[in-house]
Amino acid sequence: MSDHPFPVRTTAHATGELGAAIMATLVRENLGWEFRRTPQESDFGIDGYIDIVTHQGYVTGKSLAVQIKTGTSYFAEPNPAGWQYRGELKHVNYYCNAPAPVVLILVDPTRRQAWWRQFDVYETDRTGSSWTLLVPRVNELGSGARFAMEKIAGCSTDYLPHLEQFWMLGDNVKVYDMVCIQVQRFEIETCNVRPFAKLFERLSVSREVVDRAMHKIDFVVDGYNDDPRELYQVPEVVRWIEKAIEAVKYLSYFLCLGDRAQGISLVISCLAGAERVNECPSHSPAGCHRVRFSSPERISVFVAQQFEWLNEFTERHGLSEETNRTVSLRFSNRVNMLPNGDG
Repeated sequence: MSDHPFPVRTTAHATGELGAAIMATLVRENLGWEFRRTPQESDFGIDGYIDIVTHQGYVTGKSLAVQIKTGTSYFAEPNPAGWQYRGELKHVNYYCNAPAPVVLILVDPTRRQAWWRQFDVYETDRTGSSWTLLVPRVNELGSGARFAMEKIAGCSTDYLPHLEQFWMLGDNVKVYDMVCIQVQRFEIETCNVRPFAKLFERLSVSREVVDRAMHKIDFVVDGYNDDPRELYQVPEVVRWIEKAIEAVKYLSYFLCLGDRAQGISLVISCLAGAERVNECPSHSPAGCHRVRFSSPERISVFVAQQFEWLNEFTERHGLSEETNRTVSLRFSNRVNMLPNGDG
C-alpha cells in the first residue's frame, strides 16, 4: 500500500476552516447577520461575504467581503492600539477593485474572539514584500460593530415605491390629464438617470400610449424639502438634469408644458444657469427674490436637439406633420419663455 493512501488535511487548511467557523458564529450571534463562505477553488483573497440583515430579518442585498487570518501568531506582537495585519502585495489591486467593501479580520482561535478593520489602501504601510494595516483593539467583532459595519456596507433602498410608478405609468396616462413622476434623492446623488429614461421608453412602446401621453408628464425631485437652496442651486441636481436631457430623447413630446409644470421649469433653470438675486421691486411681496440667467444660449441648443429627436419620434410612430408642428410650437414657446425674474 502507498505511504499516502488518502488526501491530507494540512494544518493551514484546518486553521483556516476553524477561523471561518468562529467568525461565522460571531457574525450570527453578535450581529444577527449571515456569512457565506467562498468555495476554496474560488478563493483568491476573499474568504467569504457577510450579508447584512435587518432587525426584522430582511436580507438587504448589501454585503461585506471578508479576508480572515486565524492563529495566535497574528496576536504575537501587540501594541496599545491593536495588531498589525500583514497582507500580500498581490491582494492590493484585488481589494481595491472588489465590488463590495473589504473587511480584514483577525481571529484568535484560543479565545474564540475576532477583531476587524475595513481595508483602506491609503492607510497601509509597505513592509518589504508585503503591506500592513493596524487592526484596532477596540474593533472587536461584537454587537457594537453592527452600526459601523452597516455604515461601511451602505444603506439599502426600498425600490418598490419607485417601481410602482414605472409599472403603472402606461395605464395612468390613459386615465389622467397629467402624471407626475418622482425623482428620488438617491438617484440625484448617484447621477442615475436610467430609471427616468426607462419611464419615457415605456411610454414609447405602443401607439395607443403615445397618443394619450402627449404633454402629460411632469416630474419633481423629492428629498430636498429641508434644503434651503433652490433645486437649481444644488450642483448634483444640475448635473443630473444635464445628464437626463442627454439620455431622454422625447421630452418635447411628453413633458407637461403648463405654467405650473415643475419639470420643464427645472430643466430651463438648470440649463440656463439660473442664479438667485436677492433684490426685489418695492411693490413685491415679502420673501420674494429675482432670478437671472447666466447661460440662456444653452436653451436654443437644447431645443434644436429635441426637435431633431421629435422628427425621429413622429416618423417612428406614424404621427402627422400637424402633430409635429403643434408639439414643436408649444415646446419652443414654453422653453423660450424665460421667467421675468420675479420669484
